[in-house]
Amino acid sequence: MFEFSFLKAFKVDIHPTKAPIIKEAIWPPPILNWIKGNTNDTSINNSHVADAGGIFRDVEGVCLSCFAHNLGPGSALFA
Repeated sequence: MFEFSFLKAFKVDIHPTKAPIIKEAIWPPPILNWIKGNTNDTSINNSHVADAGGIFRDVEGVCLSCFAHNLGPGSALFA
């Protein structure tokens, strides 16, 4: 929001994109004394760039560790 108010102060005409559809995601916590890991990977159409990431949380949803990595050239199958 700071960036938008800064641009507005200088009368910069901006046209932000519409927000994508927002869906609620229900995260069931792991069993007591367990850690839950969620990972994701992606590849953008034909750009041949692949990325991967993940997060590890405890029973209270506290982030214990996370990572994100650019895999470089690769397909969705590679990711």
